[in-house]
Amino acid sequence: MVERDVVAGLNELERLVADARNRQNNGTQVKEPPHTLPPERLFLAHLAPYLTQTEKELDVELKRLQSENEELVDGIQSQREERERLVGGLEIFIADLERANEVMSSEVEGNGVRKEIAEIRSLVAG
Repeated sequence: MVERDVVAGLNELERLVADARNRQNNGTQVKEPPHTLPPERLFLAHLAPYLTQTEKELDVELKRLQSENEELVDGIQSQREERERLVGGLEIFIADLERANEVMSSEVEGNGVRKEIAEIRSLVAG
């Protein structure tokens, strides 16, 4: 017993058991030693700060892009409304031109204009 220092080993064992009981009663847990962790957990633990920061940066960028997209959608919508308004105005203008053309055609076909031209020529010649 003296050779193997059994008493000191037992005392150390009792101290470890008492320490474990204290931690268990206080709710504190002992962290696993890194050499016992699987490689995936070690890798993720090492990258966690970088991944957290990158996620925050990507969230900020996403919000910026969403805001920009909303502005673009509003701009496109206003352009569509303006286009519809302009097309409506052109349709009214074209309808007016068609009516004016109909009036002119009926005058020309009714020889009213031809008669006036003939009268003007005879006055000028005459």
